[in-house]
Amino acid sequence: MRKLFLAGLGLVLTFSLGLANRGQTSNSNSNSTQSNNNKSTTSRSPFRATSDQIKQAQGILKQRGFYSGEESGKWNPATRAALVNYQAAESLRATGDLDRATVTKMGIALTADQTPAVTPFHYTADQVKQAQAILKQRGFYSGEQTGKINSDTRAALVKYQQAEGLNVTGNLNRATLEKMGIALTEDQKPK
Repeated sequence: MRKLFLAGLGLVLTFSLGLANRGQTSNSNSNSTQSNNNKSTTSRSPFRATSDQIKQAQGILKQRGFYSGEESGKWNPATRAALVNYQAAESLRATGDLDRATVTKMGIALTADQTPAVTPFHYTADQVKQAQAILKQRGFYSGEQTGKINSDTRAALVKYQQAEGLNVTGNLNRATLEKMGIALTEDQKPK
C-alpha cells in the first residue's frame, strides 16, 4: 500500500513539475519573442547591393586580378572570396560582403534607396549642364550635356569626387559644385 501511495505521489509531483516547467518555457519564449521584436524595430536594415552593382564589382575584381568568374550580377562564393582579398588589399573590413564602404571604394554609384536620408540638395538644370561639361573635360563623362542627372552622370560624379577627395555620393551637392567652381543659387548657399 505504501509503495502504491509513493508511486502516486511521484506521478503527481512529476505532472506538477512538468506543468510548471511548461509555463516557464512558454513565458521564456514570449520574453524572447518580445526581446527579438524590440531588436528588430531598433536595428537598421542591412545594405543590399543591386545585381547591377554586383556585376560592376565583379568586373572591378576581375580587372584587379581577384576574380576570374563571369560578370553575372549574381552573388556566388567566388565573388565573396574575391571581395575578402580586395577588402584586405584596400584596408577595408574584410567581410566578403558587398557593403556600402566597399561599393563606395570601388567607385560604384549608390542607388537613391542606399544613400542615407538627408535633406535633399536641389540643383538646377544649368548647374547639371555645367557639371557635365567639367566632367567631360576631365575625362570622367562622355555623354551629352542634358542638364539631367542619369546613371552615367552619377558614375562620373563618383569618379570626380574620389579624385578630388570629396565625400563620394554620386550626387551633385554643394561641396561638389563649389569644387567645380560652379556658382550656387541664393537658396543653396549656407545660411
